[in-house]
Amino acid sequence: MVMASKILNTIDMPCHEIIHPWVTSCCNASTGLLIHSIQTSLRIYVTTYTLTLLMKGRKPTKKELKQTLLNILQSTAFLSCHSFGLLSAMCLLRRLFGKFNVLSVAFLPCSLSSLVAILIERPSRRGLLSLYVTNVASETFYNMMVNRGIIKPIRYGDLFIFGSSITLLLYFFRGQHNKTDSIYSLLRFVVGSSEENNYKKPLLSPQTHQSGKSNQGIIRQAITDIYQAYCTIDSELKTIWTSDLCPHTYGCLYYILSIVSCLMRRFLGKDSKYICIPAGLLASLTYCVYRNNSITLYVMLKTLQIMYIKGSNDGHFPDLPRANIFFYCFSTAILIHAAILEPHNLRPSYWKFLQSLSGETVGLIDRNYLDIFGLKSSESFKSVLKTYKPVPSRVFKFKSNIIS
Repeated sequence: MVMASKILNTIDMPCHEIIHPWVTSCCNASTGLLIHSIQTSLRIYVTTYTLTLLMKGRKPTKKELKQTLLNILQSTAFLSCHSFGLLSAMCLLRRLFGKFNVLSVAFLPCSLSSLVAILIERPSRRGLLSLYVTNVASETFYNMMVNRGIIKPIRYGDLFIFGSSITLLLYFFRGQHNKTDSIYSLLRFVVGSSEENNYKKPLLSPQTHQSGKSNQGIIRQAITDIYQAYCTIDSELKTIWTSDLCPHTYGCLYYILSIVSCLMRRFLGKDSKYICIPAGLLASLTYCVYRNNSITLYVMLKTLQIMYIKGSNDGHFPDLPRANIFFYCFSTAILIHAAILEPHNLRPSYWKFLQSLSGETVGLIDRNYLDIFGLKSSESFKSVLKTYKPVPSRVFKFKSNIIS
């Protein structure tokens, strides 16, 4: 109750005292941040799109180079709009309301700037961006609820979420699904395309079982012998324990290393997409080797997205137009709220990203004034500083070049 009453408090202070203490002018602060964010965004997307182009493994055409350049400029404008728009919206709402409140200090201005920014970005990237920020925001929101004592962590809860999600994904993989979805490309790589819906089992040719031969003039004889021995064992495993019930090309003993579906088919005497349920649950135990909340949340959100799309197509759920835009704006607003008012709940990697994009100015916000909302913002920021030490803001160098 005490915290709830404090959330209703307001701050009657100029915005430069709290939000941009490095310069008094709102225009100077926004412009300096815009210049720096353009430089940072350009560096990020030049690297990203160049690597994407190189990964195609061939000489790009003039059309591809032109499109890559346009994509870099468009994505740079998208990310730069976040920094410039966020700070501008903070100052604008301060002038409109006359005071700061718990929503106008971060959540509302970020919602507005995110809406403008995501509309600048290409529609083909909006879904991926929405999924990413929703992933990070879900983890942040969970941390916020735990620290408030609203929910309690469940032991091995992440294992349950991952196991159930990956099982549902495998079930959809064996049934009708969108084959172009990135998550199915990942499953195709992990479990093999033979587990996918409508897979046709090819006939083995005599050459399939022959071991490959290495060039004796290129590698050493010892490595050649090891490689040939491996190929011989590999070829033998592919021919052992074959069955017409299984869709995969090679023998079950070879394929059983990935999932237990072969044993289920032999036990039941038939193939079924429901076989993936026990197979997926058992295979998900490998998650214990490397437990990672980011992976768990991604798989869970991707599963929920696929389930909703499938339910919407079947008429079970209403179709929500522009849902990816809504989730992007809402999730980003949660992240910025956490970064400003309770940064200890934010993922460290995302905090560092915000610091880099803003020229370290996120860490310059005076959170002592924000303690009035009862979220212990200054104490939270001090805990972040123990693991991350900010450097002097790089936006300062633009101050002298900007006319008030």
